Parts: sequence; C-alpha cells; structure tokens
Amino acid sequence: MVKVYGSADIRAGTSDYKRWQLLEEDGVTVKDLTTVTSVTLRIQHVSTAVVTEYATDDVSPKLFVTDAANGTVQFRPGGTLATVGEYRFHFFITSAAGDHPIPEGYDYTLRVIDQYAPP
Repeated sequence: MVKVYGSADIRAGTSDYKRWQLLEEDGVTVKDLTTVTSVTLRIQHVSTAVVTEYATDDVSPKLFVTDAANGTVQFRPGGTLATVGEYRFHFFITSAAGDHPIPEGYDYTLRVIDQYAPP
C-alpha cells in the first residue's frame, strides 16, 4: 500500500522498505515525476540533529522511483538506519527548474524502532 506522507515506523537495521506517493502543494494531486532528474529524501534525527540524504541518483541508491507517473518512491534503507529514535524527513525534487521541496514547508516523522527480539 502506498503511504501518503504522515508518519511511519521502520525497524532499525531492517531490509524492509517504505513507499510514499509524492503530492503537489494542494496535498491531493499526485506529483508527476516523469521529467524529474532525481528525488532526494532528507532525514534528520530529532535528538542528534544529524542529517542524512538518500537520492535516486546515488551510486548505490536506497531511494527509487517505482512509478514516475503516479509519484511513487520507495525507500530501502538496507540497514543504514541503525540508530533508534525519531527522525524528521522530507523530499526534494531536482528538475530543470531547480531543487525544491515537495510539498514545501512540511516535515514528516519516521520512527526507527528496535528490532524484534523473540522472547
């Protein structure tokens, strides 16, 4: 299921993925990514203020456009999010018009939770 922003949970060190559908400023219209050069996910740990970026054009990407016409991206951290805690995140779009946040002025929450340890 495609998650339209809001908040999300992911387990520390997981190979699971999260999927989001990017929207225009009105919060309803799907962002068409067919002419976009790259999409960047910027994550900031709330407590440490450390910022990490994941882009679709990285050498070893963790972020992928899975359906450009419908604005769908998939984040596969592959164990890179090992620090448990709360993160703020947002997306940036790079196109011929430049680099801009989508949607502008919003931060969303990603909680990295402990891995499940069976009793």
